[in-house]
Amino acid sequence: MKHITKNNYQIYRFINHFFNKHIMKKVFLMLAVVAMASCSKSELSERPVVAGDVEIKAGSTVLGIESRAPYEGETSTLSTYNLTAHVLASTTQGTYKDGDASWWGESDITFTDANAKGFNTPLYYPADATTPVYLFGYYPTTGWTIAPDGLSATYTIDGKSDIMTAATATTTKAQAQATPAVYPELSFQHHLTWLDIKVVAEEITPAGGSSDNGQAAIDAWGAITGIELVKGQNNAQPANSCTVTFDTNNVAFNGTGAIPFYGIDASGVYQDYKVGEDATKYITLTPTETKAAYAIVAPITFNTGDKLSLKVKSEKLTGGTDDIEVPLTMTATGTTAGKKITITLTFKATEMQVEGKVTGWTDGGSGSQIVA
Repeated sequence: MKHITKNNYQIYRFINHFFNKHIMKKVFLMLAVVAMASCSKSELSERPVVAGDVEIKAGSTVLGIESRAPYEGETSTLSTYNLTAHVLASTTQGTYKDGDASWWGESDITFTDANAKGFNTPLYYPADATTPVYLFGYYPTTGWTIAPDGLSATYTIDGKSDIMTAATATTTKAQAQATPAVYPELSFQHHLTWLDIKVVAEEITPAGGSSDNGQAAIDAWGAITGIELVKGQNNAQPANSCTVTFDTNNVAFNGTGAIPFYGIDASGVYQDYKVGEDATKYITLTPTETKAAYAIVAPITFNTGDKLSLKVKSEKLTGGTDDIEVPLTMTATGTTAGKKITITLTFKATEMQVEGKVTGWTDGGSGSQIVA
């Protein structure tokens, strides 16, 4: 080995310093790039905001229920009935699978008026301004199970939760940057049927006497301790689950089981307790017709002569009534999705009369039936 002179030593130190400062810096930079490439799209969508990022926003309309009650708002009333929906974002239409390259993110959006709103946890467009982003919205915001393939989602029909979805809306960064900006619109659609129950104790007025103020009926039945929808169309059990396909927004109903009715308090507020859940949740009969219970159930495809069947329990009839058939007279045949059916139960000392009326979301007709 040659002897290292002072001059050679200085050259050695320069080379060593240059390598450590510049070459290693490039190595670390390359490693960082590799690490970034391994991130999922959902991770990138939540990265710190940098210059040029454009937030994804959307507008909303409601075709026509907040969980625990029917959502009664429409586009013109969003400021009163705020709608908070969950929205999925992907660069592949109809596929919303976390971990896929096309997955872009998800979050709630709260719509308070007709203007476009951003995600509650902001999401940003892809860097390429022409890359389409596909949005799909559903309501309620929780309780959905997305299929492993990312093509559909399922929700259990519990009787107290409205179910709405919005067909795919498409947006790009270029549209959001245009003057004026163009944002996508999510149009939410009711998929279920809203049933309201009114109750009344019939008054008896003997010849030459005064009204009993419904006391005979009240004594005969006691308080109402439970109401269930036990039959839907063609005497079949009601569906208790639904699955929406993202690409088409088609909804399929499946599973079967009786659907309970939930309470409406004295102020007319829809509650999330089942009628008769405990003694404080009973329905007290009075001679005044009162809205007392509701259920949000799978629709039927109505044909003339169709009916629904209920089962009612009371303090004096703990085993419940036989199935009470409620004939429906609708203004048109077809699906009852998005329609409200008001059923009035008139309790008598010796018999119970049932009157079915269709009102609310879509105007309809009425029907009645006397049940011994």
